[in-house]
Amino acid sequence: MIKLIKHTGECDGPDDPSLPFRLDLIMRAPSLNHLVYVFLYGGVEEVVARADSVDELVEWMHKHGLRDHPRLLRFFITDPDGKTVYNVESGGQVLA
Repeated sequence: MIKLIKHTGECDGPDDPSLPFRLDLIMRAPSLNHLVYVFLYGGVEEVVARADSVDELVEWMHKHGLRDHPRLLRFFITDPDGKTVYNVESGGQVLA
């Protein structure tokens, strides 16, 4: 099960630690209306989701085209203790 916690400009719900793995995904602002987006949201688009496993989060990213999105800056997945278990910068370099 995937639970969307935050998507800039769309939703900003409470965190749900009952799902132990957390995805934080950061993308550049959309080029269309870039200045308005920067003014309203601070220049980056953030997505936060929770799931029962790292595999579920990675599969969800692939399903929605987020893993190779052209505006992707960085994403990381943390475990229940807050330790980063998967960390990728744009260009696909796995850092952890």
